Amino acid sequence: TTNNSNKMRLICGLALLAAATTPAVAFTPASRVAAWGSSTVLQSTVEAVSGAEIKAKYDAALEKMKAKDASSAALSKEDLKIVYEDEHIVVVDKPSGVLSVSGKDGSPSLAGAVFEAYGCEG
Repeated sequence: TTNNSNKMRLICGLALLAAATTPAVAFTPASRVAAWGSSTVLQSTVEAVSGAEIKAKYDAALEKMKAKDASSAALSKEDLKIVYEDEHIVVVDKPSGVLSVSGKDGSPSLAGAVFEAYGCEG
């Protein structure tokens, strides 16, 4: 029985060693391996897009946002739609096409219009 015990331990040890050194792809169904291949989706995406392409897309998107910011409509106190106002807070309805906060270039914004209309206690 000791001999049989040693044989069982050896067989179990070899089975564990084989399982530990076999790639995970060996345990996936053949249909998934054929559909997905050996690379991941992320790897194929990274390989397909160059740094220059990413920078070009970034620059185009940035220019589009800058143009949109430059076309922000200026608001006066009369243009502000006050939803609620008390001694501590003013709630206004922000119209579309107006920036919430001005950018580095000082584009007109809702925050600027509210500040001009109500000032600051500072």
